[in-house]
Amino acid sequence: MIMNRIRLNKHKGIRILYHCLFWLGILVLLPIFVSKGSGDYFRQVGLFAITLPFDMIVVYVSFYILIPNFLIQKKIFAFILLFIITGLLFILLQRTFIYYVLYPEEANSQFFARDLPGFILITFIIYGIALTVKLLKLWFKKNQELNEMNRNKLHIELKLKEAELSLLKAQLHPHFLFNTLNNLYGLTLEKSDQAPAIVLRISDMLNYMLHESNQTTVPMAKEIKYLRDYLDLEKLRFGEELKLDFKEEGNYADFEIAPLILIPFVENAFKHGARVQTEGAEISVQIKADSELFILRVENSVELDPRQKDNEKSGGLGLANVKKRLELLYKGRYILDIDNKTDTFVIRLEIRKHGA
Repeated sequence: MIMNRIRLNKHKGIRILYHCLFWLGILVLLPIFVSKGSGDYFRQVGLFAITLPFDMIVVYVSFYILIPNFLIQKKIFAFILLFIITGLLFILLQRTFIYYVLYPEEANSQFFARDLPGFILITFIIYGIALTVKLLKLWFKKNQELNEMNRNKLHIELKLKEAELSLLKAQLHPHFLFNTLNNLYGLTLEKSDQAPAIVLRISDMLNYMLHESNQTTVPMAKEIKYLRDYLDLEKLRFGEELKLDFKEEGNYADFEIAPLILIPFVENAFKHGARVQTEGAEISVQIKADSELFILRVENSVELDPRQKDNEKSGGLGLANVKKRLELLYKGRYILDIDNKTDTFVIRLEIRKHGA
């Protein structure tokens, strides 16, 4: 509290010092131009010293009344009009003070003398200089405020994106786990010898989910291994009933990707393909990559139950979440095509390493 008060007093002191230096500069420099080497410089300094309080009143009325209530409110015409009226009024008061108080013997001959237009011009030059300094200060302050607002806005947007990504990943984890444990449950009921292998595969996959998925990006090789583990798990479950084709082309050694962003497409193929078809289920997973572009293509045969809704055919929660993640993470750097055919469902995802 005391430190804040000290800082406030220091700030006020600096402002007062700047204002004093400004008016001192007016008092010292303008008489040079008015006297024009005529030798009456000090007489002009004296006259400026006399009229300066009137000028200061006009300037501070403009600063603290006209600018906040008219100029900042975009009432520009009213501001200009009131500024001119205020200036002329105080010029009249200046002349009155000089010639009816200080030099009354010259009042009748000098009040409206030939120097009046020049007097008005010089006075409005003072007002103009002060006003320009004030407006420049307001402009710089406004720019600083806008820059600060933009920084805060970007910070808030970043936090919101991070929160949304965390929420989407939190939704994805139980979604995957539910489906995978259902597979294991079915095999344990059958007392299948494949159950131990599936437990080991699930362990590897959960390890990836728990330890890698909190990273912003992971090496593409780890994400692809995760897909292989998932496909191996499903092959163990379906055996000969499933025709699975998995192909990899190219080199993705230097490619990084957001963790768990590919699995929903493959998982969707099983959910709406192999798990609902009575026989002849076909799933194709193709990966192509080079140093700049990664392509995933997933195709599955479809045997659609008439009772299924359209949104179920298109993937439900899993694909809805991954679409949001793609938009948040790869906006402008990805293309997602989804083709709903009568007997097949195809997705094609392209992700560029850098923006186009």
